[in-house]
Amino acid sequence: MWRAATLLAVLSGGLAGQTARVDGEWNWKMASPMGEMTARVELRTEGSKLMGTFHFSESRRLEIEDGTITGNELRFVLRRTRSEGGTMVYEMMGRVSGNLIQGTARTPVGDPPAAAEWVMQRVMPAPKTTGPVSESRPHH
Repeated sequence: MWRAATLLAVLSGGLAGQTARVDGEWNWKMASPMGEMTARVELRTEGSKLMGTFHFSESRRLEIEDGTITGNELRFVLRRTRSEGGTMVYEMMGRVSGNLIQGTARTPVGDPPAAAEWVMQRVMPAPKTTGPVSESRPHH
């Protein structure tokens, strides 16, 4: 009896503090002064480490840096080279809710520093098709 109670306590504690599952492909969008930005995002985790890539176009992509995920909270940094020189750093924070992640991007540029809301929607796999249904006819 004691073993069953201990096992139940361990299992229930493990589930209560479970990290959200974010591995896979996501569609990201954020309003900016230059218009809406969009990207296809690939996320993967190893324990509490969050990694991934933002694909803005075929040739422009940014790698996630310093990514962490704890429970349903994630944090990471994106860095991009500015056309006028220097580097723009975005501190990204988000909260996972099922197939949606909502968050805020902050950058130290501006007074006060700039912030923008963003959202990611999980890309759902296409339904599997089984092909045409063939009718079985009795042979005479």
